[in-house]
Amino acid sequence: MHLVPTLMEQKVAVIFLTATLPVRLEELFRKAVNLPANHNLIRAQTNRPESVYIVKPFQASPPGEGVEQVGARLAAKLAELLEGEDRAIIFVRKKDHGDEIARRLYGCPFISSDMTDEKARTEAMKQWENGTTGGLLVGTSSLIQGLHYDHVRYVIFVGAPWGLIDLVQGAGRGGRDGKRAEVVVINCFDKSPNDPTPDDPQCEGEMGRWLIAQHCRRELISSTMDAVQVTCQSLEGALPCDNCQSRHPEVDNAWAYATSATTSATSKNTSLSAPPHTLQQQEDTTQLALPTLRPQAPKAQVIDHSVITTADRELLHSRTRSVFNSIVATSPTCAICWFLNLRDVL
Repeated sequence: MHLVPTLMEQKVAVIFLTATLPVRLEELFRKAVNLPANHNLIRAQTNRPESVYIVKPFQASPPGEGVEQVGARLAAKLAELLEGEDRAIIFVRKKDHGDEIARRLYGCPFISSDMTDEKARTEAMKQWENGTTGGLLVGTSSLIQGLHYDHVRYVIFVGAPWGLIDLVQGAGRGGRDGKRAEVVVINCFDKSPNDPTPDDPQCEGEMGRWLIAQHCRRELISSTMDAVQVTCQSLEGALPCDNCQSRHPEVDNAWAYATSATTSATSKNTSLSAPPHTLQQQEDTTQLALPTLRPQAPKAQVIDHSVITTADRELLHSRTRSVFNSIVATSPTCAICWFLNLRDVL
């Protein structure tokens, strides 16, 4: 990325593409890539009406149990609700948490930056998409960008995301088919959030405020990302978050199961042929057997435009075409830079 300022000095048109640029970081981005004063900026709002945002505060139960054990049980219980092509994703902050969750969710793959074997990574993704892993996939933040599967019903963060940008990107993996997607954040933090600062490109301060918010969770997301306050009530077709609707039975029941100190276990002989997610004793550890979902034929990935209105989409397309046509008409060479995350630049 150190070559970007040099690229900007060349006599070529440059297009920067990113899905997540908070409004307060626009000026920081301009300086980082040396944008000229006469640049064009095209934005679309980041609202996802199909996302249901839910925060669950973590308390060790039984005492001494880690968030990874509770996260594994929550994922296993929610996986029982998956049908056909439905899938779920679990994001972790720490690699050892991912290893532990994948071990407990027997047959569930774990993808992190350490998985350098591209063939193994591709095979793990293929098994997840085909349903042979019980519909579950565990990953670190390295999996948050660029994962495109239409039918993710649950996005589970075991531990809060590193920042609000990671939350928005991770939540965006769910409901790409326009159907309901639960975004569940298990919050382990009990400290007061930091105030947002210019040198906070991950939006950690906003993330902390979002976790303890008593009002609609969409409001802080939309005001941070788009400088427009949107709520579950004001956004057409939006599904209510946990602050706008107290009960979400599927997640609430799974959470009660995950945090219960009386979770029962069966014999050592339990295997994948047993009823879904039966606890499996292995010395002093536990594994959860996952079902094999009905395999699905590979499907072409399509871009979901349902998150913006028809009028907004037509305006966005019109402005985009106008800028691109202008670039093509005035410059024989065009450089396109696509940034999946501001950390690539700032």
